[in-house]
Amino acid sequence: MSPPENQMTSNQNIGKSHEVDDRSTDSSNDSHQPRVPFRFYIAVFGLFSSLMCFSVRTIFSLAILDMLESDSETLNATGPPRPYKVRWTKAEQGVVLGAYSYTYAGFQIVSGRLSDKYDAAHVSTVAHILSLLCTALTPLSVYGGLGWAIAIRLIQGIVQAPMISTLYVIFSRWFPPNEVGLPIAGLQIGSNIGSALVMPITAWLCPLDSYWEGWPLSFYLFSCINAIFVILWMIFVTKNPKDNKWVSQAELDYIRSKRKDTEKKKMKVAWSAMLLSMPLWSVTISRAANSFAYMLMNFKAPQYLQDELNFDLKNNGFINGLFYIAIMTSMFSSASAAQWLIKKGYFSVTTTRKIFEFICNAGCAISTILIPFTGEDPWIKVFLLVMLMFMRGFSTAGDQSIISEMAPDASGLAYGISNTFSSSMGFLAPLIAGVIVDAHAGSAHPWDMVWISSGIVSMIGGTVFLLFATSEPQSWGNLDYEPGKSNKKRPVGRETSVIPSSEVYHVESDNLTLKRKKKEVATEIYTISNATPKIGSGTVEDKV
Repeated sequence: MSPPENQMTSNQNIGKSHEVDDRSTDSSNDSHQPRVPFRFYIAVFGLFSSLMCFSVRTIFSLAILDMLESDSETLNATGPPRPYKVRWTKAEQGVVLGAYSYTYAGFQIVSGRLSDKYDAAHVSTVAHILSLLCTALTPLSVYGGLGWAIAIRLIQGIVQAPMISTLYVIFSRWFPPNEVGLPIAGLQIGSNIGSALVMPITAWLCPLDSYWEGWPLSFYLFSCINAIFVILWMIFVTKNPKDNKWVSQAELDYIRSKRKDTEKKKMKVAWSAMLLSMPLWSVTISRAANSFAYMLMNFKAPQYLQDELNFDLKNNGFINGLFYIAIMTSMFSSASAAQWLIKKGYFSVTTTRKIFEFICNAGCAISTILIPFTGEDPWIKVFLLVMLMFMRGFSTAGDQSIISEMAPDASGLAYGISNTFSSSMGFLAPLIAGVIVDAHAGSAHPWDMVWISSGIVSMIGGTVFLLFATSEPQSWGNLDYEPGKSNKKRPVGRETSVIPSSEVYHVESDNLTLKRKKKEVATEIYTISNATPKIGSGTVEDKV
């Protein structure tokens, strides 16, 4: 049945006068996909954001070995320590190192909620600015005394808490579900690039005693680098693609066609369902388990290499850098391999996540449990520690990717809950290691029980993930969840405006389909509900 002629004419004039999308232009530059889509630049910015977060966190672990006065200096001292040198006991050193993790872990849920509720890009900007100020003030706080050093570490943990959760939210807006695993892998790679760089750089700067006793230079250097990064972040990064002036119209259309727009929907948090979700808890337990080994390496490996294996500061720094190169290698390769397996259809998404997570946990367990049985050769132990970090990287295609899949509309909060427990290993792992080492102080190798305990914890976490984890969107984390229906495929939506009538049409899978050929590049198919049979020029096909 054809519509009245005057209605057709009116709608044709509207269609000729105005493009359907207010971001559309006549520029040929916007009608083609760019060679490198801008969303992948967003992924690079996310990688560098993670790099800055973890690099400034890791500096202290190695710098503390140089900021402490030597035993001979302490024994012969009659006055206060030299500037930028401290006389902290082992217990005091542990408190300073762990102070960051206390607040970083404690503020994960709050920061995750902030990331979901407010503009995640702006939250990240503020976090980076405050973080670089804390980093620059760290040497001054150490000079001020133990209390000031603890205070600045506590504050830095608070301000860095939102950094990763904001990136999860940004990526969920910029990347289709089948691509989001790659930028998330970039976050993990970036964190370890930061640690891999900061260890040898700090080891190289520490001996430069003529410049503020050497070790403060690394804090000043990375503060300056972070400042440059923040400026670039503010220029190029936005939470949503539609608000970004650098993204092309073709890419914007592609992103919209692959994911739904939830900006105008408000997510009411189903706290009881979320907190009782076994899939979320399985991810949380597994992340905490493999984070135990990772945090031991992050905070205690320099001390282990110095006290147990007798490596000097320079070799210590470069060996620690090698650990993070190993984990970066496996992170990148596992993320690519998982994406290939899913794309080819060899395994379901859930099965793929379970395979890579179990490789991570089992590999970490085997590597650590073997350390006590390798004799006296320190390089064999170093090799096993490198393998431990290499195996840890497989979690990138496991627990790191699955959160945004099970909770696409509450990824920031879900990540915050999960990361609260994994980040708490930042103070629990060194604390537990210290207790075990003290309890076995009389033995030749007091660290052996630390590594065996770490292996047992890793196996427990991997088993729980294998039994209960799933990548299926959960009711508490998916706006379009409907009980009794498959929630794998989420309906694609596109909101369009016709300016003269201020009428909004929601493009969905419904009754009528409008085809528009755009500069002979591609044919876009729009399905329109509650619309008149013709809008502007185009072909209308009756789907009924």
